[in-house]
Parts: sequence; structure tokens; C-alpha cells
Amino acid sequence: MNLARSGDPAVSRPSGSRAPDVGRRDLPSLLRTLSAVGVAAVVILAQAGLVLAPSQLGRHPLLVLALRPTPAFLVLLGDLVAPATAILMASVSRTLVDMAYFAVARHGALPIAERFGAGRNLADKVSQRAASRGLLTVSFFWSSTPVVAALGLGRTPTLKFLVVTGAGNLVTSAAFAASGRQFSRYVAPVTMWVSAHGAQLTIAVGFGVAVSGLMALRRARRPMA
Repeated sequence: MNLARSGDPAVSRPSGSRAPDVGRRDLPSLLRTLSAVGVAAVVILAQAGLVLAPSQLGRHPLLVLALRPTPAFLVLLGDLVAPATAILMASVSRTLVDMAYFAVARHGALPIAERFGAGRNLADKVSQRAASRGLLTVSFFWSSTPVVAALGLGRTPTLKFLVVTGAGNLVTSAAFAASGRQFSRYVAPVTMWVSAHGAQLTIAVGFGVAVSGLMALRRARRPMA
């Protein structure tokens, strides 16, 4: 005789049936958290690289390039780092930065924007084929934060964005590294002067970064007050 009844909760709903639902609900929150942490890490490392750059430019150029993979430092370090190493490190670092900003726009800003009419209209506009193609073209040559964020707000597939921005960062990093080597005789005196005054410049830049950070924090807390 089957003693179990169809209305018995222990029989009608297995004990593990809620686990997938809970996992699906937690996934967007996890993605938002990871993307926010990624952007925070990018900002902190970039500021650290800016502060350390003057004193480490001649000693540890690869460290400077990893923290600040910008065109300016690619040109400055063009004669201090092997071209293949500089191109690979800069393109990978820049692509990781783009991924962080794309993720925070896609998983953090987009769900909030879709709750409001203006936000939905903006997301729809940047999702149009012409706008998406234009933004991808710009990101290939210059993956600035506003362009990457706009692509994240739209419906551009993540894999397509990574392919375009990765290829663009590789090409543009190679161009800036080649420019640094081509004009090394003009860039070398600048690099030597910065390295010679590295300690003083690091202190000055560190002070400026600290002051600007405190001012930004004060402005951010003012509306809350």
C-alpha cells in the first residue's frame, strides 16, 4: 500500500527543487557585484600606476605598463620594453579594463535603466544596428569608457564586443608601441628626466591623487547629507 499522498509536500516537491531557482535569482546579483569590484580594482590599480610611474619608469617598465596601459606610456616605454611584450601586455590589460566597464554597464546600469522610460529609450537607441555598428567601430580604434559603457547598455552580444575591442586594442597598441620606437630619440630625454626626478614626481603625483580623491569623496557624500 502506498502511504504517501499526492498532497504531501514531502512527496509533491523534492527537497532540492528550489536550489536552481535560488541560483538563478542570485546570478544577476553576483554579476553586478563582480563587475563593480572589477571597476573598483581597475580604478585603484590605475591610480597606483600613475603614482608609481615616475619612480618605476626606468626600473620596472613592465609594471608601469601593466598598471597604466595607456597610449602615453606605450610611447614613453617604446624603447625600454621589447615590442612584442609591450603590445601583448598593453592589449591584454586594456581589454580587461574594457571588460570591467562593459560588465558594470550591462549587469549594473542596464537593469536600473530599464525600469525608467528614459533609460529604456536610451538602451533601445544604442541597441539599434546602426548605433551598435558605429559604437563598435569607435571602440576598435579608441575604446573609451563612454563608448564601452554605451555598448554595455545596448544589446551588443558580449562575445562580439570582446572580439572587436580585443582586436582593436591589439592593433592600436602595436601602433603606439611602434611610434614610441620610431620617435625614441625624442622620447628618451623625457623618460630620462622623469626617471631622474622619480621620487619627487611620485610624491607630487601622490599628493595630487589623494587630494582629488578626497574632493571626489566629499562631492559624493554632499547629496547624501
